[in-house]
Amino acid sequence: MHSVAALRGLVDQEWSGRSFFDHASLLTRGRVPRDRAVKADATGVSTAAGGRIDADHIVLATGST
Repeated sequence: MHSVAALRGLVDQEWSGRSFFDHASLLTRGRVPRDRAVKADATGVSTAAGGRIDADHIVLATGST
């Protein structure tokens, strides 16, 4: 949910559907994995599903309200 768009959606009916968007569509050369990280090291992250995501940089995004 886009917080700023949500406020406008309260007063402008046309904006009510614009506050939700797929974050994966914002990335041209990346992806948004949906899994739980169980281990992070200098080269990537191991996931709960048994996968491995190799990375040069890791961003810890805990969310917001």
